[in-house]
Amino acid sequence: MAFTVEAECALTSEGDELYLCGADPLYGAWEVSLAVQLRTSPEQWPMWTAQLPCMVGSEFKLLIRRQQERVDWESIGNRIMPDTPSPDQTLFLRFGQREMELREKTPVLAPIRALTLPVLLADRPRAGSDGYRCRFISSAGECNCLSERYKLEETTIGEGGFGSVHKAWDQALGTMRAVKRIEKSKALSLEDVNREIEMLRVMDHPNIVRLYATYEDERFLYLVMELCEGGELFDALAEATHLSEPVVQVAMRQVFGAVAHCHSKQIVHRDLKPENFILQKNAEVETSPLKLIDFGLATYCRENEELTDAYGTVLYVAPEVLGEKYNHACDVWSCGVLMYCLLCGSPPFHGKNESDILAKVVRGRYTMRGAHWMPVSSQAKHLVAKCLQKDVQQRISAVGALNHEWFACRFGEKGVETPRDLHRDLLSNLKSFCVAGKANARHVTSFLRRRRRLRSKIP
Repeated sequence: MAFTVEAECALTSEGDELYLCGADPLYGAWEVSLAVQLRTSPEQWPMWTAQLPCMVGSEFKLLIRRQQERVDWESIGNRIMPDTPSPDQTLFLRFGQREMELREKTPVLAPIRALTLPVLLADRPRAGSDGYRCRFISSAGECNCLSERYKLEETTIGEGGFGSVHKAWDQALGTMRAVKRIEKSKALSLEDVNREIEMLRVMDHPNIVRLYATYEDERFLYLVMELCEGGELFDALAEATHLSEPVVQVAMRQVFGAVAHCHSKQIVHRDLKPENFILQKNAEVETSPLKLIDFGLATYCRENEELTDAYGTVLYVAPEVLGEKYNHACDVWSCGVLMYCLLCGSPPFHGKNESDILAKVVRGRYTMRGAHWMPVSSQAKHLVAKCLQKDVQQRISAVGALNHEWFACRFGEKGVETPRDLHRDLLSNLKSFCVAGKANARHVTSFLRRRRRLRSKIP
């Protein structure tokens, strides 16, 4: 008996194909060339469907066949085909997530009509913009307003200077989203909003918050985004009872992965800090994906191009940004500061005020000695040092960080240091730092403007 399989997979580009492959000969007998292909369209993406015979108890997995003949399997254990579903039921899967669900019927996908804004930075590269992901976001159709597809909740889950964030039920896909509602009259620049949308629509990475659709009415812009309910990274860690180096390793692998993806699209985030990494769900850091958010200060930066306008947050800004001559490597420095904080509970550069902090950042001197660093492995210290290398030419790249020996460490195995809990004061220090850091978060732009004004008054 045949039944419908529906899979959600947003990790594909134009020309990639999604397959189901399993132990049973009808599923390909684990031969990729014989696997069952799932189908999609620009209107359906990221949903893929296929009609399959139900082989109860048979093991199977999803895989992506890339254009270059590379095959990416789901990074989970084998799935098990559930008890025979009826022809009226659909087996629903998400690529890379073990959970499966039998639904009574396949949701009818409503097409999305995107917000039409003037195209900016036309000479900038927009890698992958012709792929299914961008088509899904920008395709026009019969769904002309937000309320036709989404049921918006009035209760806010977040607020900012330009508007608010609400939960919204996607009536077509049967899932919850987050809608960022931006009040046009309060937005400093609609061009900046447009640039942020353009960046989000070309990025497709499991550790970067996803943009699904955009809408507009006379008063508001609406960005339909992935819902993340787990809170900020540091807040989640501060609530834990203990913290070990392998947990930091899990978090930093995702941080560097998100940054490497940004850089592959020639995008520099420029404001990497703990508040901009949130957990997708309310769970432990080891089990909930991290998501990079807030691309409000991000910009494009071609290879060999240098940026000259200084942006960032005082505690995490790279020294070359203060010199107003920098490139994508500034993000790696911020990752190094973040990793340093996670391993010892305090930042590498601190002082009585922002002037003191930035003076130490410019000097680039810090220490990894003392009791707080005793439990930390030599490999972790080496990676921090490579990220906090003042010489940009000597600084490691985000991809280089992912390939660093620290991420290959299997703590506890023969020849590898046994992991110990990090210093007992780390979590309390981290908690205090979270509170103080948010209260004293300052962007370097205002500091540099004050410094220029003072210099201009000197005869």
